[in-house]
Amino acid sequence: MNIKSIRRGFTVVELLALVGVIGVGASVASVSMGLGSIRTNTPATASPSTPSQPEDATDKKIEAIRKQLDTMRKQIDGIESELDGLQAQNEKPAGLLSALGKARASARQLKDATQVRGIQQSFIIWANQNQGQYPLPSKVDKAGETVAGDAAAKDTTANIFSMLVYNGYVSPEICISPAEANPNIKVCDNYEFDQPKTAVKPAMALWDPAFSADFANGKTGNVSYGHIQPFGGRTKLWADTFNAAEPVIGNRGPQIQSVTRNPQGSLVLKSQIPDSITYLIHGDRESWQGNLAYNDGHVAFETTLVGDIDNGWPAYVNKEDKRTPDVFFFDEQDAKEPSTNIYIGIFTKSGKALEDWTAIWD
Repeated sequence: MNIKSIRRGFTVVELLALVGVIGVGASVASVSMGLGSIRTNTPATASPSTPSQPEDATDKKIEAIRKQLDTMRKQIDGIESELDGLQAQNEKPAGLLSALGKARASARQLKDATQVRGIQQSFIIWANQNQGQYPLPSKVDKAGETVAGDAAAKDTTANIFSMLVYNGYVSPEICISPAEANPNIKVCDNYEFDQPKTAVKPAMALWDPAFSADFANGKTGNVSYGHIQPFGGRTKLWADTFNAAEPVIGNRGPQIQSVTRNPQGSLVLKSQIPDSITYLIHGDRESWQGNLAYNDGHVAFETTLVGDIDNGWPAYVNKEDKRTPDVFFFDEQDAKEPSTNIYIGIFTKSGKALEDWTAIWD
């Protein structure tokens, strides 16, 4: 099945207009505000040393962001409750039911966007303290006191997010999208913030190793979001680069089986899983839509898996020295420099070589 693009969801302005039309009392004006720039450094060029822990000023920034996220989520939860009340009324004209459904989906989309941006901002806070580099467990746990084994094998999605949770950058709840469609992805409600038992040396642990991102084969994962693979040339993108064309984290996408070019010159994508659960997060059963945070700090609600580079869609350079639209959830093998293209996923294994990495899909 070819993957198609459909119209995007509501913008914040459209949601406000719809809420006003149907008479919901709550206001989401402040939801679209806040979480402004928190950068204090310039993009780094030097290799990072062992990451430092948050300082007092950083702690205050983290707490401020968490309070803003909590406020935003509560405001949107209030709107959803009022929408539920309206839908429970005895007489529900068809037009109102349709408006309610769209408003509810837009509320989830907006809440999800605040969480995606909150996670990306936590990356920036970490980078401010660590030479511009986003969090990498391999740089922190060099002594193997949290997880034994080769350092490169520690840069998995679970360890990255767990490190953020353990240090107070985000809560376990923020790691789960309000639009999550996979029942095997749930909030980790037993996260160990102090001396986690599964660590090699619990008293010296830097994250809880029991936190999981693996939802495959019936297992329970604790992370909804995919991120760029921090490997090879892509490690340059795993940093506070300020680049508006570099998506770094957001709603995970479907597994792409192949990317070909039709006679008209357009790229044609084929999904490995035709009925991917990721289509249901924000889209319908045949198309993907999702929130993606970029390295300049903005979040965009994308409605296509590949776009037009003449209109600003990110591109990579292929082996023929041609700029080619980048499919974010696919590792194009024709890149002139391997592992420099965008590749976003949930990674349950990592390592020194590309073949050591494992991405999971649904």
